[in-house]
Amino acid sequence: MRKNPQVPTKPDWLPAESMARPAADIARDKSIVKAQPLVPYLLYRGRTTLLVAPPKTGKTTLVWQVISALATGTEVFDSVVPESRVLVLALEEALGDTKDRLIENGLVKRTNVFVLSDHFVAGRRPFEVLEANVTALKPDVIVIDTLSVYAQSEVASENDAASWLAVLPELNTLAHRLDVAILLIHHTDKTGNNARGSTTICAVPDNLTYLSEAKGKPGTERVLSWKGRQSKVGSMVMDFDPSIRKYRKVEMPETATASDKPARPAKTATSVQQRLVDLMKARTHPDGALYADLRKQAKAKGETVDSTLKAMVAEGSARKTRDGRAYRYAVVN
Repeated sequence: MRKNPQVPTKPDWLPAESMARPAADIARDKSIVKAQPLVPYLLYRGRTTLLVAPPKTGKTTLVWQVISALATGTEVFDSVVPESRVLVLALEEALGDTKDRLIENGLVKRTNVFVLSDHFVAGRRPFEVLEANVTALKPDVIVIDTLSVYAQSEVASENDAASWLAVLPELNTLAHRLDVAILLIHHTDKTGNNARGSTTICAVPDNLTYLSEAKGKPGTERVLSWKGRQSKVGSMVMDFDPSIRKYRKVEMPETATASDKPARPAKTATSVQQRLVDLMKARTHPDGALYADLRKQAKAKGETVDSTLKAMVAEGSARKTRDGRAYRYAVVN
């Protein structure tokens, strides 16, 4: 290391905001704050959340309940949320059905809820249309229902990771830059156990939330579980009250078993991920287990191990470190 490194000179073409900042400068900057929750477990200022659920499990009903609470500054999940401006990209339902939801949730007189039912503009990308609406309306929350319909003009196949990498990071950047919370709605596959499409869909957003039927419970009960950079890991049981068409929070029983918990993408968040965590923790090396050992001992297909490790690093539950020509993975506490 040089003892007296030359002070770097910024070239004229490089904007000041693109110049790297010293770590100490960032740490002292009081304008940089931890993401604040708007809706517990679900929405955080300046962050994206992916909500995954099987079709017809009530996810849109739940989302409109959350929208209603945000629009009116009332309670949801036993917490009072701040009154907010909400932009809803209602791209999957017919506009008449969206109108019914506005009426059902008492939003007919609200001027802080905006609905975009068609985001197609000739010669413009979906993100350009979204960004123009955000610039004009200045929402606190954006709901995209669904992610697949939003991206269909740019993602030919939901299994194409490269196409998703051109769509999802710019939504993250929009959230981070404007301090707006973005909720992305997505379906599971036909099994109801996995998020549909590429694992990239789950790896890029800041937080993941899953809604599923509560197995062995009354048909009106659902389990909401979450994990991510802000939401960490947790779950709760909700019961749907048909008389008011809203969910209410129910405490998770102490005797709850794994079958009560919602399905997660593939089996990476259960057996394979837990096996990888155990293997990492079993190593005495400060940087954890070698990649080759994890592939060999995880008792899963190589591509499953790779996608699980990638997702764990992306969500911040594991770190990846170079060790010579190899890589090591360790659990982040």
